[in-house]
Amino acid sequence: SGPVAADPVSITPSEDLSGDGTSNDPYEITNASELQSMRNERDAHYELTEDVNATNTSGWYSGDGFEPIGAPSTPFNGSFEGNDFTISNLSVDRVHTDYVGLFGFVNESGRIANVTLESADIIAQQNAGVIAGQNDGAIVRSNASGSISSEPFDDISRVGGLVGHNDGSITRSNTSVDVT
Repeated sequence: SGPVAADPVSITPSEDLSGDGTSNDPYEITNASELQSMRNERDAHYELTEDVNATNTSGWYSGDGFEPIGAPSTPFNGSFEGNDFTISNLSVDRVHTDYVGLFGFVNESGRIANVTLESADIIAQQNAGVIAGQNDGAIVRSNASGSISSEPFDDISRVGGLVGHNDGSITRSNTSVDVT
C-alpha cells in the first residue's frame, strides 16, 4: 500500500475562505480541504468556483475518507451552489456510520444546486447517497456517478445513488451510481 494522504488542513470558513458566507457573498470553495471545512459552519452559503479533484480524500481520517457535512443533530441548513462544476473521486468509507454522502443530513432550509459528483466511492451503514444521506431540503440540477454500498445495522438501509432518504425535493437531477 502507498502513502496515506494527510488529513485535511483545519480551515475555518469565516477566517480562511473568500466571501463572507451570506447568500450575496458566499464562501468560495476551490479544493477538497475547503469542501470539508463546510462542516464547521453549516448555516452558511457556499459556492464552487472551480472543479475539485477529491482523490486525496481516500486517505483522510485513517482511511475513513471525507467526513459528511451535517447529521440529524447538526444538519446542513445553508446553501451549496456548484456553478456547474464537478467534484471528482470523493471517497467516504464509513461502514459503521449513518447519514453518509457529501452531505450527511440536509435540513428543510438547506439547498444543493448545480453540482456534479463524478466517480464517487461511498461506503456506509444506512441513510446514504452520493449527494446526501438524508435530504429534507432541496436538491436542484445535481448529478452523481460512482458507487455506493451499505452494510445496514437492521433491515432498513435507505441507500440510493443521489440520496438515501428523501423527505425534501429533488428536481432536474440524475444519477448513474452502482448501488450495493
